[in-house]
Amino acid sequence: MSLFGDLGDPWDIDETVRLRLNTSLAHIFQRAKGRLDIDKTRFEAALEHIRARKQDPGVFARYYDLIFALTSNQIAEANILLGEIIERAVGPAYFGIVPYARQHLGPDYERFPRLLFAEYSQTNPMASPSDSQSLASTQMLKEAIEIVSQVEAGIHKEIEALLVRIFLATASKDRSAKRFGGVTSFLVWGASFINIESYKTRWDAVQFLVHEITHSVLFGLSLDEPLVQNTPNENYKSPLRSDRRPMDGIFHATLVCGRLADFNRAWLESGLAKKTDRESSRKAVADNLRFFRDGVRVINKHGKLSEQARQLVERSCNGLSVCA
Repeated sequence: MSLFGDLGDPWDIDETVRLRLNTSLAHIFQRAKGRLDIDKTRFEAALEHIRARKQDPGVFARYYDLIFALTSNQIAEANILLGEIIERAVGPAYFGIVPYARQHLGPDYERFPRLLFAEYSQTNPMASPSDSQSLASTQMLKEAIEIVSQVEAGIHKEIEALLVRIFLATASKDRSAKRFGGVTSFLVWGASFINIESYKTRWDAVQFLVHEITHSVLFGLSLDEPLVQNTPNENYKSPLRSDRRPMDGIFHATLVCGRLADFNRAWLESGLAKKTDRESSRKAVADNLRFFRDGVRVINKHGKLSEQARQLVERSCNGLSVCA
């Protein structure tokens, strides 16, 4: 069983996110009636598709640009964006592992990093991988997904429910850009981005999947009410970084560490870990348990948590047999 227990079925989480998008788009269309040159029948068909099935991450990314365009009175741009949302919403949202490359993404090549890294780096930290890098990393991630399915069915279910696309990237050569390892954001729901230069092996890829899908789960669970109610300018010592961090970041990092410890422990106990992976997993269990304990201490001292967030911490402590 997943460390978080039964706090939320991941398919229900994705459905809730889509229903919220559906409601917001309907409200926008009603408020902007007469200003948007969009056929109502096509729009309503798109809303039905959003309600009924998983959506391409580009739909969610365009939604935020649509809000900006309308509030800035950029009606021509809003019409373009809403038209693209409709077109993507009615199309298939297949799972794929694809390169972060302009030929695959079109305008999302610039849109995604602008949304992902707005508060992190003024320069896009991502670059496109080579064809050979993409081929090798795609195979590596497929093997990693299979490992997760064999070791932890709950996390594999989350990957199936919440991930539509994994984008393969390398680090930008621009020295002004900050480095990144992996990133998942509610603003690009359904997508995770991996720096394949930071995750080079199958073992690394397994860690990436567990790490990033945990962020997705936490984003989804915070839709109705913030899990962490500290203000963003309240910064504290983080167990994972040298700089002080907002409590929301510490909360996410702490639960990610807990899940990584739990998964690697289960992997070792399953007997499925290859010899080359066992030592890395043993070290990961020890390191992540230490980080988890440190994070829980900070959370217990300074965190202002919702009831659901408190349950997540308690269940993680119990599941790991850790008293913080």
